[in-house]
Amino acid sequence: MTRMVLTGFDSAWTRGNRGAIAHLIVDGLERTFPHPQTVSFSEALTCIEAVGSGAALHVIAIDQPLIVPNATGSRPVEGVFRPILGRMGGAIQPSSRGRVGMFDDGAPIWQFLRALNAPIDPMLIPGALAGRLAFEAYPVAAQIGFATESGKLKRLHKYNPGRRKTFTNCGWRGLHQIMEGAASSLGL
Repeated sequence: MTRMVLTGFDSAWTRGNRGAIAHLIVDGLERTFPHPQTVSFSEALTCIEAVGSGAALHVIAIDQPLIVPNATGSRPVEGVFRPILGRMGGAIQPSSRGRVGMFDDGAPIWQFLRALNAPIDPMLIPGALAGRLAFEAYPVAAQIGFATESGKLKRLHKYNPGRRKTFTNCGWRGLHQIMEGAASSLGL
């Protein structure tokens, strides 16, 4: 088996905020999960280059909208997803090119993606054996998908400690249980 790296990057969306990055390195039968770290966009690129060096396959999940063609409002997928999230106690950030600093032509995500030099097409990932591939990740949708397989999730877990009004220790533990179950079922 060749070396493979899976990277998750929560960009924090704007230039002034710091995001977080985590990696899973699979090298033969050995799996390594380096400690996640906070990063800027440029630090994330440096980290991706360093950790991904020598990997036959590097898949990068980015928690930020990556295809934003609309000048105002929100993307059609956000309109479809909004009522589902609302019923589960969540919300969605509208994405449009009119959001200066997030999606306008000078937003840091576009410079990051150009430097990343990876196709943004999730359909290329299944069965891929080589290359650097990226896709837009949506952690709330993943939470719903992982948790509802067992039919347990009624409300979304509030897991962002930076949002003191909504964060709960119970939500944090619930998210950990979901991820522990998913990791266990994947043999991680």
